Amino acid sequence: MVPGPTLDARLAEIQRRIQAALVYPPIARKRGLGGETHVAFTLTAEGRAHGVETVETSGSPTLDRAAEDAVAGARDLPFVHGRLVVPVRFDLRDVP
Repeated sequence: MVPGPTLDARLAEIQRRIQAALVYPPIARKRGLGGETHVAFTLTAEGRAHGVETVETSGSPTLDRAAEDAVAGARDLPFVHGRLVVPVRFDLRDVP
């Protein structure tokens, strides 16, 4: 039997796909807002986030909402059992 991806590899891929789905809110960019929001959720068998909620705020409701939207919008996430908490980073240096 060929082993599948490790838990660490699956968690890294989940975080990568969430960051890829992230849309930096234009108003936050204009105001120079950045930070990190921690979002909790569980995964469905179809690779979608369920029960998405902010558990640690960035300090900006606009960024927190965008983080939740990125998690909810990410697709084909590798399955991990249980409730996950993932940081979603907003860094103006990463914005084109």
